[in-house]
Amino acid sequence: PTVPEVSGAANKKTLTIVVYMPKEDGTLAAIDAKIAPTGNRPKAALAELFRREKRFFPKDTKVIDVKIDAKGLAVVDLNRKILDKEVANQKVEALGLGSIVKTVAEDKSVKQVKITVEGRSHGDIGGRSIDRFWGFNSLKLQPFAVK
Repeated sequence: PTVPEVSGAANKKTLTIVVYMPKEDGTLAAIDAKIAPTGNRPKAALAELFRREKRFFPKDTKVIDVKIDAKGLAVVDLNRKILDKEVANQKVEALGLGSIVKTVAEDKSVKQVKITVEGRSHGDIGGRSIDRFWGFNSLKLQPFAVK
């Protein structure tokens, strides 16, 4: 007897990435995820984070792009849906930002992370303040250092 050829998902190549999921206790959990191979791992990792974490990040948040310059500054450009959230306290906002920063920083060339919304780092979009982010002016502190 011959062994049948394997087809489907088992035959496809995958890439393992790490995403940092916010937890209810205020910490981040490093989760391995398998995705299709891509040329922009940080962008794919953030897309996977937003796909998996429905409780924490606003619905329909999308990654427009992630670019890393020669000095290690990663600019994460998100759509305006990221602003569709108000949180009760600064710790929750910091946890969300930390999740984004640590996920992008899995790329070891990243030293700092800056978040933009549809290409902008200041002002208003759709009646929401980019600087205030989820209500606590956190984006005024950018870029965020990777620890």
